[in-house]
Amino acid sequence: MKLCSCCCCCRFLTAGLLFLTLSYVGMVVLLKYFLPRDCLEDNVVDDDVEGGDEESESNCYTEGVDNTILNWSSDFFVSFFCFCYAFHLALVRTRVHKSAILVQVFMGGAFVLMGIDNWMYPNSGLDDNQGLLGYWVVWIGSSVFFTISGLGMAQFALSVTRNLNPVRFNMCWATSSLDLPGTCFPHRYIIAFCEVLLVASLSVFVTGGVWCSVSSELHVSTVLDDAEPTTTTADINTCFRLMDYGDLALQVSYALLWLPVGLLLRAAAMQWPVTILGLPTHLAAGTGILLQWSVGSMYPFYLMVTVWIRDGDGDAGETFFQLWHRVYGTVVYHWGMLLTFYCLHNLAYGLPEGVIVEDKPSPWSMEWFLCKIGFGPENDPTNKKRVEKGVKEETNSNKNHNESQKSLSSEEEEIDGVREERAM
Repeated sequence: MKLCSCCCCCRFLTAGLLFLTLSYVGMVVLLKYFLPRDCLEDNVVDDDVEGGDEESESNCYTEGVDNTILNWSSDFFVSFFCFCYAFHLALVRTRVHKSAILVQVFMGGAFVLMGIDNWMYPNSGLDDNQGLLGYWVVWIGSSVFFTISGLGMAQFALSVTRNLNPVRFNMCWATSSLDLPGTCFPHRYIIAFCEVLLVASLSVFVTGGVWCSVSSELHVSTVLDDAEPTTTTADINTCFRLMDYGDLALQVSYALLWLPVGLLLRAAAMQWPVTILGLPTHLAAGTGILLQWSVGSMYPFYLMVTVWIRDGDGDAGETFFQLWHRVYGTVVYHWGMLLTFYCLHNLAYGLPEGVIVEDKPSPWSMEWFLCKIGFGPENDPTNKKRVEKGVKEETNSNKNHNESQKSLSSEEEEIDGVREERAM
């Protein structure tokens, strides 16, 4: 039994997941142990000062922003691979769903903007009611891109399952209280509800961001200002709290959206099972859900709840950013998002739009490479002409079938007419 479980774990460590993990860990080690400073130059206390290391580390969070080089470098790292995923899907000769490409593009843009935000404008005002206008504007842009990516992901899941049997994809709950046992709520209603939550969370966040932006008394012109930090959370302006809780709700809503979307993608992948770089598509869908609910978008929510519980117990000495730093929140969150969008890339590549060739080998498998090298482009399963040929053949067969049906119906009408004449 132990040997079987070990084999399953080894098979799950696919080439793609292992490469991304090692690449990100390598970047983390490089930045953590080979760079002389942890924060931006304007936000660091000299190491020569007694206790300078501790103060240098704490100063990364004095303006309510994780201002470490590791944080915004991780943003750029994730965005780079999202753009690589989108670029690869755009070059694939099979007809990939355009919504799947846009998901990667907008999420890459969201992480680029967030990296720029933390790098250039690390002053949110969450500590002292005094922040940079640039931080709020760029943060709003990042959240808008993040939301568009989530809506595009929902559209991708719906388009993949559009031509399949809808009975297989209904999510049903028994409503015994209404005396309607077995009543089914179609998956599109559940996805629409999660999309509404996502857009509503964005609306709360944008409301707070616009409120802070138009209030000139909340603006400062430098990263570090002279305002004294507030002593209690109640002293923080409402617009800052709207942005903070709106962003947290946006992360939770995105994780909730992954539940119906991931189940739909898994059901579609079970119909067309393929393995890409060692990762089967149906496992990619389940892995995406698992990542989002463990180390992805739900991870900041878990930390925030932990802080709330400790505050309720009277231990208010640790803030969210202190806990985020202590448990390596930056590394964990970005690693989860990086692997999530790799899984989504595999699903987009393994579930192309159009006719699915029944005898095609799994992409990136040994048979796939042999087909590429030894059998020529006419046998290439990803050949666009071959796929289009299948579409034309199916269209012609349907056309011939319709014409034969029309000819049979016309002959039957002629026979009926002759019988009526004879009867008269």
